[in-house]
Amino acid sequence: MTKQELSTKLKTVVSSNQFEEAKKVFEELRSEYPDIIDAWDIFYALKIQRAGWNIDQIEALAEKFLSSAPVKNLYVHFLKDKYIDTIDQQNFRNHEPWIARITEISEQKNFNSADADPYPCNYTKGVLKLLKFYKKPNLNVEKVGYWIAKLDPDKLSREEYKFKDSEGKERVIASPQEDYYSILTDLKLKERKYEECIEICEYALSHFSKFHYDNDIWFKRRKALSLIELGNQDEGFEILLNLSSNRKGEKWFIFHEIAEIYFEKGEYAKALDYCIKAIALPRDEDKKINLYADTARCLFKLNRLEDARMLANFIAAVTAKENLKQKSDIFRIFEYFKIKPEDISDPKTAFFTTKKKVFEMFGVSQKDNFNQRGGERKGTVRSHTYDGSAELLFQGKVIKILHDNEKGKDGFLKSENKQHYFTLSSKFHLTPEIDVGSLVKYKILPTAEGKKEQVRIVKIINTQGD
Repeated sequence: MTKQELSTKLKTVVSSNQFEEAKKVFEELRSEYPDIIDAWDIFYALKIQRAGWNIDQIEALAEKFLSSAPVKNLYVHFLKDKYIDTIDQQNFRNHEPWIARITEISEQKNFNSADADPYPCNYTKGVLKLLKFYKKPNLNVEKVGYWIAKLDPDKLSREEYKFKDSEGKERVIASPQEDYYSILTDLKLKERKYEECIEICEYALSHFSKFHYDNDIWFKRRKALSLIELGNQDEGFEILLNLSSNRKGEKWFIFHEIAEIYFEKGEYAKALDYCIKAIALPRDEDKKINLYADTARCLFKLNRLEDARMLANFIAAVTAKENLKQKSDIFRIFEYFKIKPEDISDPKTAFFTTKKKVFEMFGVSQKDNFNQRGGERKGTVRSHTYDGSAELLFQGKVIKILHDNEKGKDGFLKSENKQHYFTLSSKFHLTPEIDVGSLVKYKILPTAEGKKEQVRIVKIINTQGD
């Protein structure tokens, strides 16, 4: 066949979705006429590739014809399929160069223009995904600064995104513009650009009428910390205290930050009170090491040396369990009490044993619900752990985690060949310990006719099948 005949046939079979045949035609075209392949041939080759039929070296072929708008646009969609839609925590660094290429050959879409359509923007989607990966677990200042500079916030959509999960439940996530300012203020705080951080926080607080993921709390907290760093300690401290009096502001790190300020003021008893409130909130034991160290300092200042020793044993157990590096201040605590985390033979058991003692020492437990108004403990709520004596409990194994975020976890457990969907609040004290493989006890909640079954995990038997 002539080149024209093959090109015409290629168009015909692609248009009729005969992609297996189309791939054969393209390979023949490339073999017979390698020097005169044109943009439309590559356009149809990209369609074949996106349909799931691999074309060898398709990226190199497409790069030669980017002056053709149809090729460039389809090539961007192909890169989105391959490198944005499949990105995850393990591969995002390998996908990063290809997302960079998208930003080089395409433009950020303006979602706020009068003629904007509702279709996604691959440029924006790729950059925001990279930002989220570089933000957690510890914000990478260099990378976040580089990628966030590629976005024009005025072009980002202000609309929250609603969708239904696999169980048909409606979910809502923040708009790209809200995500942008959340990441930007975090970056400015880490960069120590406090004036800029305050300005952007104030803009975000006045700009958005609705916040997601408690972003109003985070904006106020970053403003407060920036004020404190600039020497406006009283104003910043007042913001933190106000946040802690709001149930949404009951965050362990906010309590810790308040404790640090009280410690600097020499009010050690008040500092200890807020340290205890921070310790009592569940999760993040591996991230609370500095909190534990500050709590030990408070105990030293209050001449509670034996209590400080008990806390030091807990810190050692956390260090061993999470395999944490020993910072100099933590090392000094261990040295003072002659404790060696590396000598702990069973870190997991030591962790739960020492944790229980610390909580008993402070007179609180993770079952407690704190009302921060006036700094008083409101009292205990009903325990989330049941012995099953008055309720019918079942045993199952967690087989899938769908979501794991600041709100908690949800997923599926399996029991006797039947799967059940479950949800766990972040306030449930066992949530951090439950993961794929965990053996648990659960109960089936009564539901009205026509409603979906609800399952509540009430006890963990062991973690990850240990």
